[in-house]
Parts: sequence; C-alpha cells; structure tokens
Amino acid sequence: MGAAGENLSAIKNCGQTLADAIDRYTTESVKEVGRTKAQILRPICEYDIAGMECADIQSHDFVAFAKEINTNRAPSTVGNYLSHLGAVFALARPAWGMELEQQAMKDAFVVCNRLSITGKARSRDRRPTLRELDALLTLPRIYGNHGAFGGVSMQKGAQWAPQLSLWTAFRGVLAPTS
Repeated sequence: MGAAGENLSAIKNCGQTLADAIDRYTTESVKEVGRTKAQILRPICEYDIAGMECADIQSHDFVAFAKEINTNRAPSTVGNYLSHLGAVFALARPAWGMELEQQAMKDAFVVCNRLSITGKARSRDRRPTLRELDALLTLPRIYGNHGAFGGVSMQKGAQWAPQLSLWTAFRGVLAPTS
C-alpha cells in the first residue's frame, strides 16, 4: 500500500482507543467471551491506557500499566490481564483495521516477565482441614439447590460432584482436624 493508502488508513482509524478495541472484541465475538475474560477486560477500560489512541500505544505503555496493576495484584494475575489484552491485540488490526501493534504487546510480555512484574502462580503447600472441607460441603445444604451457586439450580445427583471432586483430590493428604 502506498503513502496515500497509509494516510487514508491513519485518518480512518484516528480517535480509536484501546477501550474501543476491547468493547468491539467483547461485543463482536461470535463465541461468547468467557466470564473471566470479560471480568478482566471490562475494568481495564477504566485505566488511563484504555483512553489512549490505538496508534499511540507502545510496549512501555503496557509495562507502565502492568506496574500500576501490580501494586495490588499478584504477578500471575497481572500476567492474566496482559494475556487477555493480548487476545484483543491479536484481532484488532486484521479484523477491524485498528492500529494496535501486536509486537508492542509481545515486547511488553517479555519486559514484564524479566522484571518479575508477571509470573507463575505460587504453588500451594497448605491443604484444607477436615473442618474447612466440612464447612464447604455444607453450603449446598444451607443454600439449597441455588443461591450459593449463582442461582443455578443443580441437577438431581449433581450436588455430589463438588464433594466427590474434593474428596478425590485430597484423598490421603487431608490435615488432621484441629
């Protein structure tokens, strides 16, 4: 594409922000965006970076954003935020012609990883006590077949699934009751 075509594209995309790209991603996706991804992308729109024009966003802007959210979140959570944003970046240019540079996002991932702003989740070495498990397992009895589970009615017999999965997962490693 020649200089005239590039100028036309720049004019056409002028004023489009990261928030616009996030909104478009969440509304136009044929496959419904998962609840977790939506819960992460929506709040990103409240940060300064979301108000920036797509063409102006560079890797250092993402690193600054990651540092900002790292103040009250674990490195693994910061990594999740950037990962979900990466999905928006992967589609923005090819699908909608938005001037988001996927390479800027990839560079920010590398920087954040090397600076330990992002990282893997800490492994858990504590197991629930029998008293804690009992408290978890009584929730269905307290709230019935709805309420504690987001208003979703559990199918007949399905109420045993949480108990079975917990007892299977912790078989032989449960801490003694205190």
